[in-house]
Amino acid sequence: MANLNMNQLQRIHLLIELLQRKPYSSLDAIVDYFESYDLPLNERTFYRLNRDLRTRFKIEITFDHSKGGYFIDEEKSINLESFLTIVKTMSMSDYLFSKDNLAESLSFISFEKNENNDTVINFKEIVNAIEKKFEIQFQHFSFYHQKESQYSLKPYALKQFQNRWYVIGETSKGYRTFGLDRISNITLGTKKIKVKTEDALEKFSSVVGLNFSDHKREIVQLSFPASQKYYIESLPIHHSQRVVADDERYNIEILVHPNFELKQQILKYGSLIKVIKPTWLAEEIKAEIKKTLEQY
Repeated sequence: MANLNMNQLQRIHLLIELLQRKPYSSLDAIVDYFESYDLPLNERTFYRLNRDLRTRFKIEITFDHSKGGYFIDEEKSINLESFLTIVKTMSMSDYLFSKDNLAESLSFISFEKNENNDTVINFKEIVNAIEKKFEIQFQHFSFYHQKESQYSLKPYALKQFQNRWYVIGETSKGYRTFGLDRISNITLGTKKIKVKTEDALEKFSSVVGLNFSDHKREIVQLSFPASQKYYIESLPIHHSQRVVADDERYNIEILVHPNFELKQQILKYGSLIKVIKPTWLAEEIKAEIKKTLEQY
């Protein structure tokens, strides 16, 4: 993202956001959309922006002659969602830092509390280790065991979950995840490793959260009142989510390894959710609700 100014970030953000919501938009429609944000865009600027997205960031925007408009070719684009998340964050940050009265603006903006400052340092060090293909050693504090232990890890990827960052990799006992906010004293090894990022991310692509070993992968069907439809659409429980009924009830299916994090997600909806299948998961949720009631 080096050398991108605020106008460029805003243009990238707006273009991708528009084409995600309204694929096959014409150039005229794109220009009109930019003008609604007081950000002029002419044909030459659009083609330059499109070229930069393709060559610098591997985001492919293509014109479909049969539909008369542009769309994002997701199959040819690399890490589209991650890219857009970064662009949104940078765009908001640049906007705030461009203001003369930043302190005043921050007085009425409430951010979600992040993990400690060590996370930023650890993030940089682990990205560096993955890029250079080195093993890392560090100390990790376990909330569950309430103690600190030493680990050696082949780091393959970073994953964000519930506003916390985790490193995914392999120890001598197999795949593990470690919260960056609980890692300290990172040191780089000297031996090169084979970075298996694709394999690591694939293992975690079928889970909600971080644990892929609790149960085999299967279809989980969940039912909500129709009033919850737009909330569930805007904040999907999992990327595999698809609608199976949309009338008096809003029912979805996800294809996942049911795990502790999924149960937590289900329980947080309280009476607004019902597990339709698998039956064993419905029974476990029911038992958990009964245990909760017994505490009152």
